[in-house]
Amino acid sequence: MKTEKAKTIFGLVSRVLLSLMLVAISAKALAQNPPRWVQPGDSLLTAKVVDVEAHPEGRPYAYAGDGSIFTKLYDNYPYYYITLQVGDKTYVVQYDNMGGYYPSAWRAGHEVKIRKDHGISILRYDGVLVPVGVGPIREEDEMVR
Repeated sequence: MKTEKAKTIFGLVSRVLLSLMLVAISAKALAQNPPRWVQPGDSLLTAKVVDVEAHPEGRPYAYAGDGSIFTKLYDNYPYYYITLQVGDKTYVVQYDNMGGYYPSAWRAGHEVKIRKDHGISILRYDGVLVPVGVGPIREEDEMVR
């Protein structure tokens, strides 16, 4: 009788501790990467999406072969090159999404709101600014050396 009661108490305490640990881990993850909501007074620019280049296969991370023929091995993390035009300037940005999701509002020909400060963030439908990588992007930059 005592052992069953002890097992029941131990089971309840274990569940409570596990739940508290999961909450703490989730809170820490959100604190490190909080969503960046648009704030009143944020200076947003209008950009036109000129082109979207999808890479559903991901980036090459290695080569396999017998010495005469090599095949690229990809990481299967989809990414997209988005060409944005803001006034007379054009930016090529890289948007990553491990699930392959790409917002339909960001299709070529559409206008999007962006914030440009230390980088570029594109405004998503739900009011979150999504940071995207900016810079000269060339095929040789992706190759494994």
